[in-house]
Amino acid sequence: MTLYQHGILNVSPIDGFHAFDCPHCLSLVKSSISVTVSLSIISHFTVLSNHYRRKSCITQHTHNESHSAQIALKRLNSIPSTPTSSSSPLSNSSHSELFTPPPISSNSANDSHSNLSNTILPCNPVYGPAPPLPCHGLPFHWEITHDANMQVTLPWLRTLHGKQDELPYTLNILDDQAYARSPNCTHFVEDTGDSCALCASLRPAVDDLGKTIQHYQPHTRRSLKNVHQLSQTIDDRAKELEHWKLKSLNDGRSISNKLNTISNHSVLLMAMSQMDVPWLQCLLQAQIKNGVGVNTIICCVEEAIEQGYKPCGYSDDAYDLVLLIYRIGGANLLYALNQ
Repeated sequence: MTLYQHGILNVSPIDGFHAFDCPHCLSLVKSSISVTVSLSIISHFTVLSNHYRRKSCITQHTHNESHSAQIALKRLNSIPSTPTSSSSPLSNSSHSELFTPPPISSNSANDSHSNLSNTILPCNPVYGPAPPLPCHGLPFHWEITHDANMQVTLPWLRTLHGKQDELPYTLNILDDQAYARSPNCTHFVEDTGDSCALCASLRPAVDDLGKTIQHYQPHTRRSLKNVHQLSQTIDDRAKELEHWKLKSLNDGRSISNKLNTISNHSVLLMAMSQMDVPWLQCLLQAQIKNGVGVNTIICCVEEAIEQGYKPCGYSDDAYDLVLLIYRIGGANLLYALNQ
């Protein structure tokens, strides 16, 4: 990005997208960024950073140097040598011709200048110092105990701008490698490390975050958890919700049965209050003794009303009469009167 801001890095549009000229191998690196987007942040140059001084870039750079050397040798071989009085095997060889600069005459400065101006001197390509590597941040790796990768281990909710639990640095993943970048990053790697000094100073904070995030309690705020912990929380809540659903269904069925029982008792009370069934007490005792339910008792009461239930029984006058006959005539007279 610094090279682009100083006008050193060339950017050209190709098929509606930005393409960068690699300053190392001079090859064209295509990107997926539309030409309508202004190149203003470091992430726009990620494609070039991934290509710069990597295997493909070094291979292309080596090929370019080899091609330049071959062109220089062809130019040297195409220049005819100055004839001399004595021939040598080197001058007569048709396969390898060496360039010998013509002698400069001391009599005329103009002749010397014209000879030098018409002479092509071989020169080696001059390369400047290689630009520093871009700083992606402090690379780190946490010891993951569960079956998850770094993508679901990082607390992405804490990287949102303006939130209460926002981290003082940014987190990013590039080629399956996690990076922590300081907001004051210099964007260039130091000579003695894999990141700039400001990003390297984040090592204690990143290690402390890795230890803390693996020991969160169930009541911890969701904004402090990572993707794996949030997924685990959702699974636990789903199991708990399923348990309460089953419990609510069981409770609903129990309540429905209780309401039906109360309704049946209410119907029985209404029947007893509105209808005069003879010997109702005997009927209820017989049904209760048989262990029947309220619905069966109601059916028996309805049948007794509809079919004219008339149980055989004796009144108090009948009992008094029987006692009188028994005292006067004994058992024989009582039997005879009963027949």
